[in-house]
Amino acid sequence: MAVGITRGLHYLHRGCQRRIIHRDIKASNILLTVDFESQISDFGLAKWLPSEWTHRTVAPIEGTFGYLVPEYFMHGIVDEKTDVFAFGVLLLEIVSGRKPVDGSHQSLLTWAKPHLSNGATRMLVDPRLGDDYDNDQLNRLAFAASLCSRKPLLDGCHRTYRSSSSSPADVYLSGSPENNRPCYSWAKRTFSPH
Repeated sequence: MAVGITRGLHYLHRGCQRRIIHRDIKASNILLTVDFESQISDFGLAKWLPSEWTHRTVAPIEGTFGYLVPEYFMHGIVDEKTDVFAFGVLLLEIVSGRKPVDGSHQSLLTWAKPHLSNGATRMLVDPRLGDDYDNDQLNRLAFAASLCSRKPLLDGCHRTYRSSSSSPADVYLSGSPENNRPCYSWAKRTFSPH
């Protein structure tokens, strides 16, 4: 399912003649075919982003709480990161079985961040799965989710989604950007899928 969503986002952001920013990537907007192929649906909030623009500013802020990237929620800035961030939250939702915002109004990302920071990816897994999951796939999903929802680092190690030749799809499928060991981090610790 995650691979199909990454391919859909890759097409919207890089494959279309004019870039499309969906602005509402969430579980209920992902349809599954009879063969369990993922399809992105509900383009009611989608915006065109001309190739010469790095971003677009929109008002009012629309979308689903828990999936909104801070730049969009706070400033109305729309770019590929808007969808990529929401995809990272969706990956965490798939792994954990949790909602993007729980009954106590805690975000899934806030809950997951400490586990991702210290490499405790097993703590993210939906307890209903027990030990019935592939640990390598878990690490890839967790790594992709952490890349999608990270903040830029100031140490020169960070590469933005837009300027990088690696997309979340590339990272998820290969395990690391451009087959190099990544240097992405939540805090002081570097998280690697290997």
